[in-house]
Amino acid sequence: MRYDFERLAEQVAALFEMPSTEVMREGKYACTVEALSVLCYWSNRELGINTVELAKRLKIAQSTAAHLSPAGERWLLRSGFACRPM
Repeated sequence: MRYDFERLAEQVAALFEMPSTEVMREGKYACTVEALSVLCYWSNRELGINTVELAKRLKIAQSTAAHLSPAGERWLLRSGFACRPM
């Protein structure tokens, strides 16, 4: 299945059982950090979106996007989920 950024956000939202608007909500919210990290990881790996573009789309610092991406991979591995979207 071909993904775009919005579809990935929906997939992550379903994984975390939250609305997709919550995944990309501005601000620092503990409940969304793990979801956001998975979104960053999948966006980078599956769509090839670099951290500069991710930062713009998510309205976060580029360094934050760079930190979240590997954290998303670690969360997926720790949680026993596939490292690729369904």
